[in-house]
Amino acid sequence: MTTQTTQLASTPEKAVYGALKKIGIEFIFQSSQLGGRNTRGGAVIDFILTELNIGLRVQGTYWHEGIVKQAHDRMQKEMLEGLPNLDVIVDIWEDDIENNLEQTMTLAIQGEEMIH
Repeated sequence: MTTQTTQLASTPEKAVYGALKKIGIEFIFQSSQLGGRNTRGGAVIDFILTELNIGLRVQGTYWHEGIVKQAHDRMQKEMLEGLPNLDVIVDIWEDDIENNLEQTMTLAIQGEEMIH
């Protein structure tokens, strides 16, 4: 079940979107949680794999690099992992998508991340 198009998606998000479609996994794209972007503390999960209860966050180097941003991302991940409909949040990094999409997605749908 895909709820939105990729019209406003980043290039890495489009790659993950295409990979999930190819694999045939049901997902929701750009799902607002805890109030979404309009609420302090809210978030948007890039992909929710509905049958697997896995959330995928596509992390671009520009937006998610640096100590402050990474601390914020860790706190947000902990909050999201407390949601009843998600067992795990997997961060997928832009460089992993560009360099090894197949292995990255294989791990992601198992609830695992590439090692950095």
